[in-house]
Amino acid sequence: GVRAILNIALIAVLAAFHASLYAFILSYLLSGLVSFAGLAYFAKPLARIQFTWDAQLVKHLLKESAPLVLSSYFTLLYYRIDVLMLSKMKGFADVGYYSVATRLTEALDIVAKALMESLFPLLASAFKEDRIEFERLISKTFGVLLLVGLPMALGGSMVAPDLILILFGPSYSRAAVTLGILFWYSFFGFFSTLLVNLLIICGRQIIDVWVSFILIMLNILINLWLIPHYSFNGAAAATVLT
Repeated sequence: GVRAILNIALIAVLAAFHASLYAFILSYLLSGLVSFAGLAYFAKPLARIQFTWDAQLVKHLLKESAPLVLSSYFTLLYYRIDVLMLSKMKGFADVGYYSVATRLTEALDIVAKALMESLFPLLASAFKEDRIEFERLISKTFGVLLLVGLPMALGGSMVAPDLILILFGPSYSRAAVTLGILFWYSFFGFFSTLLVNLLIICGRQIIDVWVSFILIMLNILINLWLIPHYSFNGAAAATVLT
């Protein structure tokens, strides 16, 4: 949050002064440093922060985090492979229509991520101490995601043409169907976020790695089938299907 706001402010200032590329890179590093310093300052009263070397702890952390790092790269590839395929198979005009729709729906991922960040400590604690409470929390979280996600997908699909017209103008009207399709990707993505976090809590991160890899392969195959016939709408459909 704070880092994003600071980063945007620095970019705006640098753009106004026509700064070099290196200045933009340094601004990104600076925003990260300021964000870290702020978090460390406010965390200090809550926990004693010491920088000491613990080989066993480092080894454990690397072992536990390796699947998460790999899964993150697979997820990044999953989000970008359709754009690459669309640009090669159809052209940059089609990429433009597709990007307009994805820009809106990817922002909705914040809803599920914010909810899971707030619930993760509760779920992790319940998993260790009270399995009945753990299952109850999962059920409630599922219900909240359904309550938020279903109206969003249904309503978003219906107003997609109006959203495109208001935000991007009539020249991007072809992206309306794409946006309507991708609202359903956001709906299913809510539950994927929940499941991924549950795998982490249960210590089964490696499952997420294999699932992510399989989904990338499926996404590529479905895109090869749909993009030649349906262009950016086909890429959107492939995203929902996988």
